[in-house]
Amino acid sequence: MKRFVLMCFVAIFTLTAHAANAEVLTFDDPDLSSWYTDRFEPSVFETAVFDGDNRLHIGIDGADQQDNSFYNYQGKKRDFNVPVGSYSINADLFVDSAWGDSNVGIWGTTYDNFGEVSGYPIVAWRSGSEIDDGFYAFDYIVGGWLDMVAPNDTGRWYDITMKYTGTSMDYYINDALALSFADDTQNGLLGNIILNSYNFGESYDVYWDNVGVAPVPEPSTFLLMGLPMLGLIGFRKKLFRQE
Repeated sequence: MKRFVLMCFVAIFTLTAHAANAEVLTFDDPDLSSWYTDRFEPSVFETAVFDGDNRLHIGIDGADQQDNSFYNYQGKKRDFNVPVGSYSINADLFVDSAWGDSNVGIWGTTYDNFGEVSGYPIVAWRSGSEIDDGFYAFDYIVGGWLDMVAPNDTGRWYDITMKYTGTSMDYYINDALALSFADDTQNGLLGNIILNSYNFGESYDVYWDNVGVAPVPEPSTFLLMGLPMLGLIGFRKKLFRQE
């Protein structure tokens, strides 16, 4: 019994220590100084109350449209620098029914062991007259957007997750696998997360929440998670036999 209790403490300590490395931003703190411009500074980048809670508000001003399309991706990024295979990218995005032409994305930048960029996992909500509105992932190996199998209702929040498995970059919308992108080359760091929106010459507002990285449980971690429950079940059965 003492040995079982010790195992439970080890399991709980291991899980707690692993989870402590997670860094998910809820934007209750108005300090956004750790974010810096990616490509072009958006018109608004602030914390604001929206839909009953504090969120990150990004405002795109149509007057800031640039001649160079590269700089029409307007937003900011933040460094995280965690192992690419051990952490997922997470965020909540509100898809506004008022958006016209839009490309609202969360990007990750991955680096190999030599510090060179090795990938850009991206999920973006894209809408406009020439495409089907909905979520897309970017093919960072050959280029081009990949249609994701996901809901495309507007006026609601969506949970976005991107995580690397060792053989693929998997993309989830509301905890459902929406696309698995084959990639067995990642071996370094998830360097930063970028939040940007394309400027089509129209002004619009974007709200994000719960942006950051979270540990991806390994098989051994799942085993540790099950040990306390299995032990408690066995201990309960033992008590019943003694009654």
